[in-house]
Amino acid sequence: WLENAMDRMPILAELGITREVHGAISHPPDGNPLIGPAPGLKNYWCCCGTQIGIGWGPGLTRELANWIVSGTPEINMREFDPRRFGPYADQSYQITKAKEDYLLRHEIPFPHFNRLEGRPVKPSPLHDALKAEGAVFEEVYGHERPRWFAPEGVEAKDIYGFRRTALHDIVGAEVRAVRERAGVMDISAFTKVEVSGPDARVFLDGLVGNRLPAPGRIALTHILNDAGRIELETTVVALTEDRFYLVCAAFFEQRLVDNLTFALKGEDVTITNRSSDWGAFALNGPRARDILRACTTSELSNAGFKWMTAQEIEVGGHRLWAFRMSYAGELGWEFHGPRDAISGAFRAVKLAGKAHGLANYGS
Repeated sequence: WLENAMDRMPILAELGITREVHGAISHPPDGNPLIGPAPGLKNYWCCCGTQIGIGWGPGLTRELANWIVSGTPEINMREFDPRRFGPYADQSYQITKAKEDYLLRHEIPFPHFNRLEGRPVKPSPLHDALKAEGAVFEEVYGHERPRWFAPEGVEAKDIYGFRRTALHDIVGAEVRAVRERAGVMDISAFTKVEVSGPDARVFLDGLVGNRLPAPGRIALTHILNDAGRIELETTVVALTEDRFYLVCAAFFEQRLVDNLTFALKGEDVTITNRSSDWGAFALNGPRARDILRACTTSELSNAGFKWMTAQEIEVGGHRLWAFRMSYAGELGWEFHGPRDAISGAFRAVKLAGKAHGLANYGS
Protein backbone atom coordinates (compact mmCIF):
# COMPACT_ATOMS: atom_id res chain seq x y z
CA TRP A 1 0.00 0.00 0.00
CA LEU A 2 2.95 2.34 0.63
CA GLU A 3 4.21 1.95 -2.94
CA ASN A 4 0.71 2.65 -4.25
CA ALA A 5 0.55 5.79 -2.11
CA MET A 6 3.87 7.00 -3.56
CA ASP A 7 2.69 6.34 -7.11
CA ARG A 8 -0.43 8.38 -6.43
CA MET A 9 1.48 11.17 -4.61
CA PRO A 10 5.12 11.21 -5.88
CA ILE A 11 6.05 13.92 -3.38
CA LEU A 12 5.89 11.28 -0.64
CA ALA A 13 8.80 9.43 -2.28
CA GLU A 14 10.76 12.66 -2.70
CA LEU A 15 10.37 13.73 0.93
CA GLY A 16 11.07 10.29 2.35
CA ILE A 17 9.93 8.78 5.63
CA THR A 18 11.12 10.85 8.57
CA ARG A 19 9.22 9.16 11.39
CA GLU A 20 7.30 5.94 11.98
CA VAL A 21 4.27 5.98 14.28
CA HIS A 22 2.79 2.69 15.42
CA GLY A 23 -0.60 3.41 16.96
CA ALA A 24 -2.44 0.67 18.80
CA ILE A 25 -5.99 0.11 17.57
CA SER A 26 -8.63 -1.04 20.03
CA HIS A 27 -10.71 -4.08 19.16
CA PRO A 28 -13.61 -4.56 21.61
CA PRO A 29 -15.49 -7.87 21.24
CA ASP A 30 -18.09 -6.40 18.87
CA GLY A 31 -15.93 -3.66 17.36
CA ASN A 32 -17.81 -0.79 19.01
CA PRO A 33 -16.35 1.53 21.66
CA LEU A 34 -17.31 1.51 25.33
CA ILE A 35 -18.92 4.85 26.10
CA GLY A 36 -21.07 5.32 29.20
CA PRO A 37 -21.59 3.99 32.73
CA ALA A 38 -19.26 1.26 33.96
CA PRO A 39 -21.15 -1.95 34.83
CA GLY A 40 -22.02 -2.25 38.51
CA LEU A 41 -20.42 1.05 39.54
CA LYS A 42 -22.16 4.30 40.38
CA ASN A 43 -20.82 7.56 38.94
CA TYR A 44 -17.93 5.82 37.15
CA TRP A 45 -17.75 6.33 33.41
CA CYS A 46 -15.97 4.75 30.44
CA CYS A 47 -14.64 6.40 27.29
CA CYS A 48 -12.43 3.83 25.60
CA GLY A 49 -12.21 1.17 22.93
CA THR A 50 -12.56 3.49 19.94
CA GLN A 51 -11.14 2.24 16.65
CA ILE A 52 -11.68 5.50 14.79
CA GLY A 53 -10.77 8.11 17.40
CA ILE A 54 -10.73 11.14 15.10
CA GLY A 55 -13.99 10.16 13.44
CA TRP A 56 -15.91 9.11 16.54
CA GLY A 57 -14.33 11.35 19.16
CA PRO A 58 -16.36 14.59 18.87
CA GLY A 59 -19.80 12.98 18.76
CA LEU A 60 -19.19 10.29 21.35
CA THR A 61 -17.62 12.64 23.89
CA ARG A 62 -20.46 15.13 23.41
CA GLU A 63 -23.03 12.44 24.24
CA LEU A 64 -20.94 11.18 27.15
CA ALA A 65 -20.77 14.71 28.57
CA ASN A 66 -24.56 15.06 28.27
CA TRP A 67 -24.97 11.68 29.92
CA ILE A 68 -22.75 12.59 32.86
CA VAL A 69 -24.27 16.03 33.43
CA SER A 70 -27.97 15.39 32.74
CA GLY A 71 -28.20 11.66 33.42
CA THR A 72 -29.16 10.73 29.87
CA PRO A 73 -27.65 11.12 26.38
CA GLU A 74 -29.52 12.90 23.60
CA ILE A 75 -29.34 9.92 21.24
CA ASN A 76 -29.62 6.16 21.68
CA MET A 77 -26.21 4.95 22.89
CA ARG A 78 -27.19 1.31 23.32
CA GLU A 79 -24.61 -0.02 20.86
CA PHE A 80 -21.82 1.74 22.77
CA ASP A 81 -23.01 1.17 26.36
CA PRO A 82 -20.29 -0.71 28.33
CA ARG A 83 -23.08 -2.59 30.11
CA ARG A 84 -23.77 -4.56 26.93
CA PHE A 85 -21.15 -7.01 28.22
CA GLY A 86 -21.35 -9.04 31.42
CA PRO A 87 -19.02 -11.09 33.61
CA TYR A 88 -18.91 -13.74 30.88
CA ALA A 89 -16.65 -11.42 28.86
CA ASP A 90 -13.47 -12.45 30.68
CA GLN A 91 -9.91 -11.95 29.43
CA SER A 92 -9.91 -15.11 27.33
CA TYR A 93 -13.18 -14.07 25.68
CA GLN A 94 -11.86 -10.56 25.02
CA ILE A 95 -8.69 -11.84 23.36
CA THR A 96 -10.59 -14.29 21.17
CA LYS A 97 -13.14 -11.70 20.08
CA ALA A 98 -10.49 -8.99 19.55
CA LYS A 99 -8.69 -11.26 17.08
CA GLU A 100 -11.99 -11.99 15.36
CA ASP A 101 -12.83 -8.29 15.11
CA TYR A 102 -9.40 -7.55 13.64
CA LEU A 103 -9.93 -10.15 10.93
CA LEU A 104 -13.43 -8.84 10.18
CA ARG A 105 -12.41 -5.17 10.17
CA HIS A 106 -12.53 -4.79 6.39
CA GLU A 107 -14.94 -7.58 5.52
CA ILE A 108 -18.36 -6.90 4.00
CA PRO A 109 -20.73 -5.99 6.89
CA PHE A 110 -23.71 -8.13 5.93
CA PRO A 111 -26.97 -7.46 7.82
CA HIS A 112 -27.34 -9.64 10.93
CA PHE A 113 -23.81 -10.98 10.60
CA ASN A 114 -23.21 -13.73 13.16
CA ARG A 115 -19.81 -13.62 14.91
CA LEU A 116 -18.93 -17.21 15.78
CA GLU A 117 -15.60 -17.14 17.64
CA GLY A 118 -15.45 -17.87 21.38
CA ARG A 119 -18.87 -19.50 21.52
CA PRO A 120 -20.88 -20.88 23.17
CA VAL A 121 -20.42 -18.97 26.41
CA LYS A 122 -23.82 -19.35 28.07
CA PRO A 123 -25.82 -22.13 26.39
CA SER A 124 -29.42 -22.46 27.57
CA PRO A 125 -30.78 -25.66 29.15
CA LEU A 126 -32.38 -26.41 25.76
CA HIS A 127 -29.29 -25.69 23.65
CA ASP A 128 -28.14 -29.23 22.88
CA ALA A 129 -31.63 -30.51 22.13
CA LEU A 130 -32.35 -27.64 19.74
CA LYS A 131 -28.94 -27.87 18.08
CA ALA A 132 -29.73 -31.49 17.26
CA GLU A 133 -32.94 -30.27 15.59
CA GLY A 134 -31.12 -27.85 13.28
CA ALA A 135 -31.03 -24.65 15.31
CA VAL A 136 -28.78 -21.85 14.05
CA PHE A 137 -27.87 -19.71 17.04
CA GLU A 138 -27.04 -16.07 17.58
CA GLU A 139 -25.24 -14.66 20.62
CA VAL A 140 -26.88 -12.01 22.76
CA TYR A 141 -25.28 -10.99 26.06
CA GLY A 142 -23.40 -14.28 26.02
CA HIS A 143 -26.57 -16.36 25.62
CA GLU A 144 -27.04 -18.69 22.66
CA ARG A 145 -30.47 -17.90 21.19
CA PRO A 146 -32.00 -19.87 18.29
CA ARG A 147 -32.21 -17.60 15.26
CA TRP A 148 -33.81 -20.06 12.82
CA PHE A 149 -34.02 -23.80 12.20
CA ALA A 150 -32.57 -25.58 9.20
CA PRO A 151 -35.07 -27.98 7.61
CA GLU A 152 -33.97 -31.38 6.37
CA GLY A 153 -31.45 -31.08 3.55
CA VAL A 154 -30.36 -27.53 4.49
CA GLU A 155 -27.06 -26.84 6.23
CA ALA A 156 -27.44 -25.24 9.67
CA LYS A 157 -25.40 -22.20 8.71
CA ASP A 158 -26.39 -18.56 8.25
CA ILE A 159 -27.09 -17.31 4.75
CA TYR A 160 -26.06 -13.71 4.13
CA GLY A 161 -27.04 -11.16 1.52
CA PHE A 162 -28.32 -7.63 0.98
CA ARG A 163 -31.46 -8.86 -0.71
CA ARG A 164 -33.93 -11.64 0.01
CA THR A 165 -32.18 -14.97 0.62
CA ALA A 166 -33.34 -18.57 1.00
CA LEU A 167 -33.93 -17.79 4.67
CA HIS A 168 -37.08 -15.90 3.72
CA ASP A 169 -38.98 -19.08 2.89
CA ILE A 170 -37.46 -21.04 5.80
CA VAL A 171 -38.49 -18.42 8.35
CA GLY A 172 -41.82 -18.06 6.57
CA ALA A 173 -42.51 -21.74 7.21
CA GLU A 174 -41.81 -21.21 10.92
CA VAL A 175 -44.25 -18.29 10.97
CA ARG A 176 -46.98 -20.31 9.25
CA ALA A 177 -46.48 -23.17 11.70
CA VAL A 178 -47.16 -20.83 14.64
CA ARG A 179 -50.17 -19.22 12.96
CA GLU A 180 -51.77 -22.45 11.75
CA ARG A 181 -50.69 -25.04 14.35
CA ALA A 182 -48.25 -24.31 17.18
CA GLY A 183 -44.63 -23.37 17.72
CA VAL A 184 -42.17 -23.56 20.57
CA MET A 185 -39.30 -21.12 21.14
CA ASP A 186 -36.36 -21.03 23.54
CA ILE A 187 -36.51 -17.64 25.28
CA SER A 188 -34.00 -18.41 28.03
CA ALA A 189 -31.85 -15.46 26.93
CA PHE A 190 -34.34 -12.99 28.40
CA THR A 191 -33.12 -11.02 31.41
CA LYS A 192 -34.91 -12.42 34.47
CA VAL A 193 -34.69 -10.50 37.76
CA GLU A 194 -36.69 -11.03 40.94
CA VAL A 195 -37.47 -8.12 43.28
CA SER A 196 -38.84 -9.21 46.65
CA GLY A 197 -39.32 -8.03 50.21
CA PRO A 198 -41.76 -6.02 52.34
CA ASP A 199 -41.00 -2.79 50.43
CA ALA A 200 -40.84 -4.34 46.94
CA ARG A 201 -44.14 -2.91 45.68
CA VAL A 202 -43.51 0.62 46.92
CA PHE A 203 -39.95 0.50 45.60
CA LEU A 204 -40.92 -0.63 42.09
CA ASP A 205 -43.89 1.72 41.96
CA GLY A 206 -41.44 4.62 42.11
CA LEU A 207 -39.48 3.37 39.10
CA VAL A 208 -42.04 2.28 36.50
CA GLY A 209 -44.42 4.25 34.30
CA ASN A 210 -47.38 1.87 34.44
CA ARG A 211 -49.43 0.62 37.38
CA LEU A 212 -47.97 -2.45 39.04
CA PRO A 213 -50.10 -5.59 38.61
CA ALA A 214 -52.05 -7.26 41.40
CA PRO A 215 -50.76 -10.63 42.65
CA GLY A 216 -51.04 -13.24 39.92
CA ARG A 217 -51.26 -10.68 37.14
CA ILE A 218 -48.85 -9.32 34.51
CA ALA A 219 -48.16 -5.80 33.22
CA LEU A 220 -45.95 -4.36 30.50
CA THR A 221 -44.21 -1.18 31.59
CA HIS A 222 -41.03 0.91 31.39
CA ILE A 223 -38.29 1.66 33.88
CA LEU A 224 -37.87 5.44 33.95
CA ASN A 225 -34.86 7.53 34.91
CA ASP A 226 -34.81 10.68 37.04
CA ALA A 227 -35.65 12.79 33.98
CA GLY A 228 -38.75 10.68 33.30
CA ARG A 229 -37.22 9.22 30.16
CA ILE A 230 -37.31 5.54 29.27
CA GLU A 231 -34.40 3.37 30.37
CA LEU A 232 -35.85 0.05 29.21
CA GLU A 233 -39.07 -1.89 28.67
CA THR A 234 -39.92 -4.74 31.02
CA THR A 235 -42.67 -7.22 31.75
CA VAL A 236 -43.57 -7.25 35.46
CA VAL A 237 -45.16 -10.36 36.94
CA ALA A 238 -46.55 -10.11 40.47
CA LEU A 239 -45.83 -13.61 41.78
CA THR A 240 -47.15 -12.56 45.22
CA GLU A 241 -47.91 -9.26 46.95
CA ASP A 242 -44.24 -8.71 47.79
CA ARG A 243 -42.48 -10.74 45.11
CA PHE A 244 -42.10 -9.47 41.55
CA TYR A 245 -40.47 -11.04 38.51
CA LEU A 246 -39.11 -8.70 35.84
CA VAL A 247 -38.39 -9.86 32.29
CA CYS A 248 -36.69 -7.73 29.65
CA ALA A 249 -34.32 -8.03 26.68
CA ALA A 250 -31.11 -10.00 27.26
CA PHE A 251 -29.10 -6.97 26.16
CA PHE A 252 -30.32 -4.98 29.20
CA GLU A 253 -29.41 -7.43 31.98
CA GLN A 254 -26.71 -5.31 33.63
CA ARG A 255 -28.62 -2.13 32.87
CA LEU A 256 -31.73 -3.41 34.68
CA VAL A 257 -29.74 -4.69 37.67
CA ASP A 258 -27.89 -1.36 37.95
CA ASN A 259 -31.09 0.69 37.69
CA LEU A 260 -32.70 -1.33 40.46
CA THR A 261 -29.63 -1.48 42.71
CA PHE A 262 -28.74 2.21 42.44
CA ALA A 263 -32.35 3.24 43.11
CA LEU A 264 -32.39 1.58 46.55
CA LYS A 265 -32.47 4.06 49.42
CA GLY A 266 -32.67 1.79 52.43
CA GLU A 267 -35.84 -0.09 51.45
CA ASP A 268 -36.25 -3.67 52.65
CA VAL A 269 -35.86 -5.18 49.18
CA THR A 270 -33.86 -8.09 47.78
CA ILE A 271 -32.78 -8.08 44.12
CA THR A 272 -31.99 -11.51 42.67
CA ASN A 273 -30.68 -11.96 39.13
CA ARG A 274 -32.08 -15.24 37.78
CA SER A 275 -30.98 -14.71 34.19
CA SER A 276 -28.52 -17.61 34.15
CA ASP A 277 -29.94 -20.09 36.68
CA TRP A 278 -33.48 -19.96 35.28
CA GLY A 279 -34.53 -20.87 31.76
CA ALA A 280 -37.67 -20.15 29.75
CA PHE A 281 -39.56 -21.20 26.65
CA ALA A 282 -42.72 -20.08 24.87
CA LEU A 283 -45.55 -22.16 23.39
CA ASN A 284 -47.71 -20.31 20.86
CA GLY A 285 -50.38 -21.02 18.29
CA PRO A 286 -54.02 -22.09 18.00
CA ARG A 287 -53.19 -25.63 19.20
CA ALA A 288 -51.10 -24.49 22.18
CA ARG A 289 -53.87 -25.22 24.70
CA ASP A 290 -54.42 -28.75 23.34
CA ILE A 291 -50.71 -29.50 23.62
CA LEU A 292 -50.36 -28.07 27.11
CA ARG A 293 -53.50 -29.85 28.31
CA ALA A 294 -51.73 -33.18 27.69
CA CYS A 295 -48.90 -32.12 30.03
CA THR A 296 -50.73 -30.67 33.03
CA THR A 297 -53.81 -31.05 35.21
CA SER A 298 -54.18 -27.28 35.66
CA GLU A 299 -57.23 -25.48 34.27
CA LEU A 300 -56.31 -23.86 30.94
CA SER A 301 -59.62 -22.36 29.77
CA ASN A 302 -59.97 -18.62 29.25
CA ALA A 303 -61.90 -18.44 32.50
CA GLY A 304 -59.51 -20.64 34.46
CA PHE A 305 -56.30 -19.13 33.11
CA LYS A 306 -56.99 -15.57 32.02
CA TRP A 307 -54.97 -13.43 29.63
CA MET A 308 -52.02 -11.62 31.29
CA THR A 309 -52.11 -13.77 34.43
CA ALA A 310 -49.50 -16.03 36.03
CA GLN A 311 -49.82 -19.37 37.80
CA GLU A 312 -47.35 -21.82 39.27
CA ILE A 313 -48.22 -25.16 37.67
CA GLU A 314 -46.74 -28.55 36.84
CA VAL A 315 -45.84 -29.36 33.24
CA GLY A 316 -44.76 -32.93 32.66
CA GLY A 317 -44.29 -33.33 36.40
CA HIS A 318 -42.01 -30.29 36.68
CA ARG A 319 -43.09 -27.26 38.70
CA LEU A 320 -42.60 -23.86 37.11
CA TRP A 321 -44.29 -20.54 36.44
CA ALA A 322 -46.65 -20.24 33.47
CA PHE A 323 -47.53 -16.80 32.09
CA ARG A 324 -50.58 -16.48 29.84
CA MET A 325 -49.15 -14.04 27.34
CA SER A 326 -47.89 -14.05 23.77
CA TYR A 327 -45.92 -11.65 21.62
CA ALA A 328 -46.56 -13.87 18.59
CA GLY A 329 -50.15 -12.66 18.26
CA GLU A 330 -51.62 -16.08 18.98
CA LEU A 331 -52.82 -18.12 21.95
CA GLY A 332 -49.82 -18.94 24.09
CA TRP A 333 -47.92 -19.26 27.33
CA GLU A 334 -44.43 -18.56 28.56
CA PHE A 335 -42.82 -20.96 31.03
CA HIS A 336 -40.12 -19.79 33.46
CA GLY A 337 -38.25 -21.73 36.12
CA PRO A 338 -35.04 -23.47 37.20
CA ARG A 339 -33.00 -24.96 34.35
CA ASP A 340 -33.78 -28.59 35.20
CA ALA A 341 -37.51 -27.91 35.39
CA ILE A 342 -37.45 -26.09 32.06
CA SER A 343 -35.61 -28.97 30.38
CA GLY A 344 -38.11 -31.54 31.67
CA ALA A 345 -41.18 -29.46 30.83
CA PHE A 346 -39.82 -28.75 27.35
CA ARG A 347 -39.39 -32.47 26.65
CA ALA A 348 -42.98 -33.11 27.77
CA VAL A 349 -44.35 -30.34 25.54
CA LYS A 350 -42.35 -31.54 22.53
CA LEU A 351 -43.63 -35.08 23.00
CA ALA A 352 -47.25 -33.94 23.35
CA GLY A 353 -46.87 -31.63 20.38
CA LYS A 354 -46.01 -34.32 17.86
CA ALA A 355 -49.68 -35.13 17.31
CA HIS A 356 -50.43 -31.45 16.64
CA GLY A 357 -47.61 -30.57 14.24
CA LEU A 358 -45.64 -28.59 16.83
CA ALA A 359 -42.68 -26.81 15.22
CA ASN A 360 -39.58 -25.01 16.44
CA TYR A 361 -39.25 -21.34 15.63
CA GLY A 362 -36.48 -18.82 16.17
CA SER A 363 -36.05 -15.20 17.09
